[in-house]
Amino acid sequence: IPASAYLGEDPYVVDVDGMNRELASLVSMSQGAPFISMGEGLEAATGRTCLALLWPLSTHVLLETDAMEVIDRFEETMQIAAKEADALLKRYFAHVKSCFCGH
Repeated sequence: IPASAYLGEDPYVVDVDGMNRELASLVSMSQGAPFISMGEGLEAATGRTCLALLWPLSTHVLLETDAMEVIDRFEETMQIAAKEADALLKRYFAHVKSCFCGH
């Protein structure tokens, strides 16, 4: 799929915002996982509005000693998202043909 293709229109018609919304929900529901927040963004190439996923980078935790510890949450979140992504991609792209020769 060319980078310039808009997946929401023919011939792909994939609801990328819906897929990202579902991914954020699945990650956020995982036990002990950080939350992925959602917002609105703009696609750089087209200026179209789109769902923006707000990924946690780190968390500040107050320890029993009153010291602050910074915990890297991005890698943990990525691992959880990767477990969910394959099934989501297969489901959201199931109708997409690999070749549109002659179209």
